[in-house]
Amino acid sequence: MPEISPRIIGGSLASAKEFPWFAAASGRFSCGASLIHPRILLTAAHCVGAFRSDGVHIGAFRRGSTVRGAVFRKVIREIQHPDFQETSFSNDFMLVILADPVNDRDPVTLNTNINVPADNQELTVMGFGSTLYGGSVSKNLNEVTTFAINHNTCRDIWSTNFPRDVQLCTLNRGKGACQGDSGGPLVLANTNIQVGIVSFGAECADTKPSFPAVEARVSGAIGWIADTICDVTGDCDYISNMNNRPPPTPGPVTLPPQSKTATLDIVFQYDAYPKETTWSVLSDDQPIFVGPNYEPGLYERWTSTFDEVPYGDYVFQIDDSWGDGLTTGDYFGSAELVQDGVTIAYVSGSFGLRQTVDFVIGTDPQPAIPPSQPPTMSPTLAPSSAPTQSTRIDTGTINIHFQYDGYPDETSWVIQSWPSYQILFSGPDYLPSIYQNWTTSLVDIPVGRYAMTVYDSWGDGLKTGSFFGYYRILQVNDTNGDGNTKELAYGDGVFGFASTVQFEVNAL
Repeated sequence: MPEISPRIIGGSLASAKEFPWFAAASGRFSCGASLIHPRILLTAAHCVGAFRSDGVHIGAFRRGSTVRGAVFRKVIREIQHPDFQETSFSNDFMLVILADPVNDRDPVTLNTNINVPADNQELTVMGFGSTLYGGSVSKNLNEVTTFAINHNTCRDIWSTNFPRDVQLCTLNRGKGACQGDSGGPLVLANTNIQVGIVSFGAECADTKPSFPAVEARVSGAIGWIADTICDVTGDCDYISNMNNRPPPTPGPVTLPPQSKTATLDIVFQYDAYPKETTWSVLSDDQPIFVGPNYEPGLYERWTSTFDEVPYGDYVFQIDDSWGDGLTTGDYFGSAELVQDGVTIAYVSGSFGLRQTVDFVIGTDPQPAIPPSQPPTMSPTLAPSSAPTQSTRIDTGTINIHFQYDGYPDETSWVIQSWPSYQILFSGPDYLPSIYQNWTTSLVDIPVGRYAMTVYDSWGDGLKTGSFFGYYRILQVNDTNGDGNTKELAYGDGVFGFASTVQFEVNAL
């Protein structure tokens, strides 16, 4: 029997509000769930502990965030199925009790028929799990299509006698759930009828494309679910009345559109020094568009258009090499992000070296409120060239001090020149211990501006439970030989996948 992996491969980005009943654990351990009652979630028993400490987001679209209609709830109790088997994952069911009800959306409907799904019936699974075996969990919710397969065929492939009443098998070669998707709902395609719970597989669909995934069959636990809801809430007819509910009332966003892409326009109003300005659009901390791809003129207004931009969360970043933003004297430039004719984000010209703004491409673009800034003056006489900065040749010594969390192997860092972004140093060059304090010294660093980015592969920064790490950059002042230091930058442990600080090494 292949090694069991608590395991979206080959899928696509879900639409915001497409699965309002999908829930995700908010802490270090990535597990999915479904809202089956205003106060109760259904998930996998092997996800025990994932929800209790850090709570849960219902209607989750971006992991750990309430963006696009998600709500956060604390958890007061996790109840595993009494017959759960840790070795075979049989009866892999667990109920999660919320501290406060969720009344602003309809729960999922639970299937009660053991003959559903039929062989080859199309199903949908969603989650924040890895998009390749051994990879990091995803920031955004993904979905994928899979199919129910014959139970005897599944038994033969696995050489294991899975009990049909509490387990079912799915397969779509090269596509399916992966690490971090455990506990998530498996629904009949284009419905909110849940038939299964993501349980386990042989690694992931990208490395074991011919092995079926094994899911917990919801109909096999209906009696236990009904009894537990009755005990916890006193609503003893909830499951029996479930199939008599009226259909959900359509909201402003119903079914996802056929095309999950949009047109994005980036509109710039430059200042008198357009050569100082560059910009990028980032997805998962990686640039997907950069510009400008032309040489703008003084005070020029220019629009760059990008078609078929996938739905999702993005970051827009503007850099100004002189450090005065899009300003020249009393004149203020600006930037706008426009989705399908709707301005969804503004950037004021009043900033320093860098300005970033989060934005979402989705089915329901929300008009942004223009930022307040000093009134824009009409340009008068544009300077013929940008001021010239003096060149410094002095050097200094800096110390990079880390207070690691309980998972130091997740953390790495780079130092880049500013604003060219050339990587000059990276680390760590050793294997730090858990909760270790460590200082790395870098000598003969030329005077100038730099940026340091700290990465966390798990996406929870320098945080373990209630413990928060940090990092500091200090310049050594050894002119008196006393080893005094001056703090140049500080970063706390509260961030996701990356944290960037800017600092300047000064002449002593």
